[in-house]
Amino acid sequence: MFFISLTNTNLLINSTNNAIINFKNTLLPTLFPTFILSDLLINYNFYNIISNFTHKLFNKIFKINKPNSFILVMGMLTGYSNTFNIILNLYDKNIISDKEINKIILFTNFINPIYIISILSIIINFKISLYILFISYVSNFIIGFIYRNYNICKNNYESNIKTIPLFNYLIVSIKKNINNLLFILGINIFVTIISDMFLTNSLLSIFIKGLLDFTNGLSIIKNLSFKSKIIFSLVFISFGGINAHMQCINVLNNINYKKYLKARLLQIIISIILALPVIVFY
Repeated sequence: MFFISLTNTNLLINSTNNAIINFKNTLLPTLFPTFILSDLLINYNFYNIISNFTHKLFNKIFKINKPNSFILVMGMLTGYSNTFNIILNLYDKNIISDKEINKIILFTNFINPIYIISILSIIINFKISLYILFISYVSNFIIGFIYRNYNICKNNYESNIKTIPLFNYLIVSIKKNINNLLFILGINIFVTIISDMFLTNSLLSIFIKGLLDFTNGLSIIKNLSFKSKIIFSLVFISFGGINAHMQCINVLNNINYKKYLKARLLQIIISIILALPVIVFY
């Protein structure tokens, strides 16, 4: 890699610039506001109010407590990057435990719904983008039900969050989330450089690129056949990309990554099975 970097500086520069442009145009505008707003919801204990509406149902199906119900709802609305951010926030405030984190991350592998619909509407079409989004939700729910008896979350918790004045908390939240976003940007730059150095545009290369970074993978499948687009999209979205896995590992030092990886592979299988009617008959 170092030798290639020295002998092909244009590749290094272009890959870095492409990663930065992709981050600036797609990730930063969606992630930064949701990171800040999620922090505010937690600071002012709104997560209790939100989870009150969903907790009974989610506890019955997945055997999770109120904080994890909030994580599940916000994950569905905003995607996994913000899910990891919320988990870190609640963990730092001693609201959730290592055990609870290792359960909830198994079935909150949601991609930002606005991003999926906007990108896949261009690459495939609007109806299929909605169907793929639906499969993403259902596959996560199925995994959650499969693991419902794993690390059962206790419901006898008390919120111990001390509300911080708005402007003081905004300063803390902005500083923290700038660091989180720089971490995500760093991963994306590294993954983009690796994929551009060693991979071409063959089917195998596209598949590997998508596993490294699903946003990059989705952007290069537009010339594939209709069925291939659906299958590749489902695989990339279900796996989440190596950058998502690195963010997951960053959430907690003693994360059960093998269990998380197993859940992602299981989600790929479930998603493809759910998509078979469209793949075969559409």
